[in-house]
Amino acid sequence: MARLPLFPLNTVLAPGAALPLQIHEYRHLQLIRDVVRSPEGPEFGVVALRHGRDPDERARIRTTVTGCSAVLQNVDNIGSGRLHLDVRGKDRFRVDKILDEPLPYVVAEVTWLSEPDGDAAALPSLARQVRSRLYNYSTMLGQDAPTNFEPRSRRDVDSARRLSYGVIDHTVLSLDEKISLLEAESTEQRLIRARRLLSREIDLIRLFHAIPQEIDPSAINPN
Repeated sequence: MARLPLFPLNTVLAPGAALPLQIHEYRHLQLIRDVVRSPEGPEFGVVALRHGRDPDERARIRTTVTGCSAVLQNVDNIGSGRLHLDVRGKDRFRVDKILDEPLPYVVAEVTWLSEPDGDAAALPSLARQVRSRLYNYSTMLGQDAPTNFEPRSRRDVDSARRLSYGVIDHTVLSLDEKISLLEAESTEQRLIRARRLLSREIDLIRLFHAIPQEIDPSAINPN
């Protein structure tokens, strides 16, 4: 197990994804000060808050929930006591226990999760199907289709894994659906779920001629 400061948010961070944040509350400012000084490096965990209105963040973090570590890449002071952060997702973890520490932010014991492929032979075909659906989905939403998930070889497992996580970052799915993708036990399982969700979204857009409203990630304010 490892000790990790947590930053609960109403969004899901995936490995490899960029996330801009603006913070001003004391607890979040202190968290950033502490991780910047940490000998382990400027890293903290992002977990999605479960539904509810309990003001205590600790009560809204599910134990056993899967989160993603965030590497702090840039900090800008934007005035009025606010900081703009640029972070990038790195590794998945499972929350084992919320620790009772005299700190203004949440700290947990976590277990780092491995990245099994599943059936590696099935990944190229699954990845092609998901890439095609993600391209169609992005086009229907009037967005540029992501181009950084193309395989470098016929057996490129890394690109299949990046694609499986990229669906989290490039779609307007519900919070629970994005969590289910992050929690998938293997790249194969995640691609199968992504294929099903993208097919459903494409069918709904065609049926109702409706485009989901996406939240601009740069507008995310956890305070």
